[in-house]
Amino acid sequence: MSNNIPDFTELELHVVATALKERYSEDIDLQLADAEMQIDRDSDKKAECPVVFWHQNGASFVVYKMGDKRYAARYFFTPREQFRPAEEEYDEVGDCVLALLVVQADHEAQRAGSL
Repeated sequence: MSNNIPDFTELELHVVATALKERYSEDIDLQLADAEMQIDRDSDKKAECPVVFWHQNGASFVVYKMGDKRYAARYFFTPREQFRPAEEEYDEVGDCVLALLVVQADHEAQRAGSL
């Protein structure tokens, strides 16, 4: 399988790190990897995509880069307990991370009984 999707740039990683520092008031250890995923709804083919992930408050977070200006995100506690923002795809990594953090904060508040 060929990978035509470029890795996250330093600027993209800086945007992610800055958003996380604003959310958690501390530096978060970001990890880089690749994941195989279906990036085209009209095709069953999977592609290897760069991902940035981190762990915080018992959850794992993943931002997928699916192409130029194509990002998606998920967070999960277990493989069966996964969550994602309302939009399936974002054209800015900052918007993608922000949407993911909002969903996670809302879910955390709901679990605590404050929503």
